[in-house]
Amino acid sequence: MDEFHQKLHRLRNLMAEQGLDALWLRRISSFAWLTGGAASFVNTAAEYGAASILVTPERAYLLTNNIEAPRLLEEEGLAEGDLEPHISPWHAPADAVHSLVGEGRLGTDGPWPGTADLSGPIAWLRSQLLPPEQERFRELGQRCAAAMQAAVARVRPGMREYEIAALLAEETLVREVWP
Repeated sequence: MDEFHQKLHRLRNLMAEQGLDALWLRRISSFAWLTGGAASFVNTAAEYGAASILVTPERAYLLTNNIEAPRLLEEEGLAEGDLEPHISPWHAPADAVHSLVGEGRLGTDGPWPGTADLSGPIAWLRSQLLPPEQERFRELGQRCAAAMQAAVARVRPGMREYEIAALLAEETLVREVWP
């Protein structure tokens, strides 16, 4: 079983334990975890992205709007996966969820009215790293170390803290690491 399907299996087990009909992953961190690193965010300072994932016992849906759908499917590589795209207006993500779940019991990875907040159990699932995730973390550590080394080499006497932070941010971003 591949990484995505192992995680889906874990989420569905959690749903069964909690008596849920669906689980709505809204957090950027949960989205990235389930997809193996896909970016759902537009604003890096946000907790929730422009896309989410709805998991049911039979399917997993990519919920997003018509603006972000092409980027997610093409740039983030989600077109080849097992997420079924469900496009809705940007201002009504909950309508998409309710159209798919109906009156079923819904869990989420953060507070949302009328849902079971499973942020704790989902964070625990995310902390149980699979071998591909462990390898990605090793690679990330190497890129971060290289970024730090490069930034430190550019520091000059008299530079202000903000200038040094900007150097480090630049060195991480050119290595495709978000500071």
